Amino acid sequence: MSKFISCFDYNYLNKIIKSGDAVLIYFYSDWCNPCKLLSSRLEQLSLKYTNIKFIKIDFDKNKMIADDFGINHLPTILGYIDENKLDSIIGFDNMKISSFADKLSGKLIFKLKLKFLKQIFR
Repeated sequence: MSKFISCFDYNYLNKIIKSGDAVLIYFYSDWCNPCKLLSSRLEQLSLKYTNIKFIKIDFDKNKMIADDFGINHLPTILGYIDENKLDSIIGFDNMKISSFADKLSGKLIFKLKLKFLKQIFR
């Protein structure tokens, strides 16, 4: 079962980005063949990395959101933690995508550990 959240609303997307969670935003289109390959891979990763929110945005149905994020090529993946864009990937590269999810998950875990330590040593 997929852990993807389909997003059509800019305000909802901003709320998710500002949540402090690790967020992976995936811009795709149904006509894009590399997007079809990537969708399958991201579905698998969404089950493995349960600490990341996976957001799926249809480029053709959400042009305003895509424009606001500067999306010119498909597929595109963006990674955020605490409203900060950490990285992006354009195109389909299986190794980059796996390491991207590892990196995003690792940064979130580090952030949570740091927050915990700050609370202990106040």
